[in-house]
Amino acid sequence: MNHSPSSPAWIVELLQPECSRRFSILGAHEITVPKLTPEKTGLHLTLAPDGSQAVHVIPPAHWGRTIPGSPHDRIAIVLNQVDPLSLTFPGLHRETNVGAVATWDLRFAGAFQVTDPARFFAAVKSMVATGAPLSHERLAQWLMDRIAIPVGEILREALSQDLWDRVRQSGVFSAGWWGKRLAALFPELGLEFEISEVAWSSPEVEKAEVEQLQRAERERAAASERAHREWLRQQADAEQAARLEQSKADARFREELDRIQAEELNRQRDLKAQGIVNEERLRSLKAEFDARREEAHQRHLEEQWKAEQRLRELQLEAKLKETSLATDIARIELKWKMEQQAAADAERQRQEDATHASILRKKELETKLAALELQAQSLADQRRQSLESDQARQSHEKERSQLELDRLNSEREKLRMEIEAARIALVRSEHEAKAAADRAEAARIDRLRAEEELRQCQKRGEVITQAEDSASKENQRLHEILKSLIPILGLATLSQLQSGIASTAYPIAATLGLLGIQADDLDKLGITTPQKFIERYKGIGIIIRKSNLERKTVQTRDLGVRIKGGTSHAVPPVLTTETLRIGSPAGFSVHSTRPGYLTVINPGTTSKFWLLVPNPYRRLVRIQGGHSYSLPGDEALPLRDLDAAGLEFAEGGPEGPEYLVAIVSDEPIVDPKILARADHGSPFVQLLPEDLVSIQKRLDELGPTRWTSGVAHFQVIK
Repeated sequence: MNHSPSSPAWIVELLQPECSRRFSILGAHEITVPKLTPEKTGLHLTLAPDGSQAVHVIPPAHWGRTIPGSPHDRIAIVLNQVDPLSLTFPGLHRETNVGAVATWDLRFAGAFQVTDPARFFAAVKSMVATGAPLSHERLAQWLMDRIAIPVGEILREALSQDLWDRVRQSGVFSAGWWGKRLAALFPELGLEFEISEVAWSSPEVEKAEVEQLQRAERERAAASERAHREWLRQQADAEQAARLEQSKADARFREELDRIQAEELNRQRDLKAQGIVNEERLRSLKAEFDARREEAHQRHLEEQWKAEQRLRELQLEAKLKETSLATDIARIELKWKMEQQAAADAERQRQEDATHASILRKKELETKLAALELQAQSLADQRRQSLESDQARQSHEKERSQLELDRLNSEREKLRMEIEAARIALVRSEHEAKAAADRAEAARIDRLRAEEELRQCQKRGEVITQAEDSASKENQRLHEILKSLIPILGLATLSQLQSGIASTAYPIAATLGLLGIQADDLDKLGITTPQKFIERYKGIGIIIRKSNLERKTVQTRDLGVRIKGGTSHAVPPVLTTETLRIGSPAGFSVHSTRPGYLTVINPGTTSKFWLLVPNPYRRLVRIQGGHSYSLPGDEALPLRDLDAAGLEFAEGGPEGPEYLVAIVSDEPIVDPKILARADHGSPFVQLLPEDLVSIQKRLDELGPTRWTSGVAHFQVIK
């Protein structure tokens, strides 16, 4: 809405001008004319020879200068710009209906302008004195006194020709109708008064309407309370069913855990038995090796150099075997550590959801894996120690080894086969360790499956089966709608709709309505439509009255129709509604049946939502039930603050339907972060989709019995 600066609070001001004696001519005086503007007409008041007062208009050439005069002269300043004016005639008509008497007041709202400053001053000079200017309120009271009798006569004439219900309708006896009949009264007063709005009001009728709204609100609150009790009962039934399902899931989980523990005990027994067999086999190999070594030491020393060479070869081969064995062990350790690290990382991610039994299970598996690692390390250490001991003994018996060279040659193949058998045994041990790790991984996977089944049981216990089925069908239906929208609108437009871009969401949402897609479906898809927003806050607990509006018949923007098989189109449908012209001042009043904090939202014609109340001038607006509050007004949108900022409350367009939504709640519903985006120079905040969601969430938390709402609609025209 557009705003413009307002005018001064007075119409006519009488000044005591500065007067100085001219030294050149004894007895002559000069008076100083103040600096004026085109919107202010200066009048020079002097005494005529016959004793009457003469009025002269001061030309622009004398503004801010001195002119001849007398100490008894005065300067009057008359505003000749267009100013708003409201005239109220109380008790103009009395109506008796079923024994009740209603008194009706008539109010004219419009704008006036002084056309003949001299004549106007002559008419009002009795109300103006030096230091006491003529205000808008005194002018309005004076005009009402002057035209009260003609207005009463015009009303009686209208009632003699038509019914009272038609007379008080602004669309029948409009502002133009009254303006034509009162036009002849104002020129003789030196001014023009253009009536833009005619309104009838009755305190008795308004009180009856408020009482009816209060009764309806009480009935609505009782219905909401009954619905809430039914909802609580359904919630209790759902929670009972969920607890039963949870107990069944717990029993299944305990059975599965017992089975896993029994299998793990069996695996431990098998591993222990296999370890005993491996130890016995290693001891037998070691004893046999010692016996053969003693026998080799008894052989003659004849081929010492060859035996020493052979020993070097054997030492090199042993070192290679030891290096290979150490490499294999390091690879096994690295692989196991990597698997343990991955398992630890996954376990940390699932730590919050894992049960105490799962944590104990993990520790048992780690202990078993560590035992297997120690067994493999022990085997490697024994083998290495054996080789080192053998090398030491062979160095001491180098002399005797020459004697056994022939036998060493014959036993070479046997020794190689024994070493190969030891390597095979070591590889078998490695395979067994790997199998144990695989079984541990399988146990971990089984535990994860059990945890996943437990989580699924918990999810099934949170909601009832019927709700899951209906939600699945609804999601499938919305998915089909999205699939149908992609070829029509495109992915970019659809993403704009779901992100709530106001400038495009409403026109496209209207197009989707023509395609047969309901507003509820659009709302579930994340597209907020004006119709859905307005329907959500329609209520009977708040009355929003509009001023400065005319009731007119306007043409809608709906599609027209034509005769089947014909070529000519019919005229689109028309609608009789209240209208407000672009640029016209706007005014509303909010009447609530209950006390609370007031919030006013304006879904405008530009498809944007504006927060009018609260605002930077009034961050918390608490109202009383049974009272009316003006907008703008001191309680919600102070005029003095708008004037100080150089603003006014007016319609800014463009054409189209516009709404006002008023909400009264027990607690404030607007986040202070939203108000932080406004300031005194731009007091109204554009609400984003997340802001609307925040407001609706706050209302849902309060419950339907702790707030009420109302909606007003009008059409903006040029």
